Amino acid sequence: CDAETRRNSIVSLVNICKTVGIGTARASKGDSFPIYPLTTTQTKFVFETLLAAMDDYNTDRRGDVGSWSRIVAMNGLETLAYLAIGATYARSHRDEDAYTLSQKTDLGNIDLIDMPLLPDCRSSAKEKPNDVRLYFDEKTCHAIFSALLKQLGEKLDAVRSEAGGCLERLLTCDSPRLPFVPNREVLVES
Repeated sequence: CDAETRRNSIVSLVNICKTVGIGTARASKGDSFPIYPLTTTQTKFVFETLLAAMDDYNTDRRGDVGSWSRIVAMNGLETLAYLAIGATYARSHRDEDAYTLSQKTDLGNIDLIDMPLLPDCRSSAKEKPNDVRLYFDEKTCHAIFSALLKQLGEKLDAVRSEAGGCLERLLTCDSPRLPFVPNREVLVES
């Protein structure tokens, strides 16, 4: 598979995640059909896919074409992290009728969820209705930070710059605030 295809597939995967969202099914604006967002299993799979793309070091006559995939994967991880944190928070506060997640990233404006929550018809029979499903956990946070820190040491300026920008935005964004980051202030100052 060529470099452009790999890069474009990552961008498309992230755009699908932004479109359908993560969490509870909801009514779509102006449409009578509900939108069925990603489940916890699907969300985990997308995180794993984006993290795997961070190890794309393919080269050809144009040079390090794997960096194209790594750059869009970094932006995708940032976007998906915001979505997953918002979904985890919303699931843990089931008494709310609706919630909003609006965060600007390099992949576009995430302004997806501003609609009433509907029951998720695809829940497994084992899940109780009030169970809190974690779409973003400490292990995922650690994997994202490890991958971004690895990219900070890369030879290409564009890769290092994008990794630094993603890390800075993840550490300084307050809506939603990235959990599982001890000594955040020290990291931001560095």
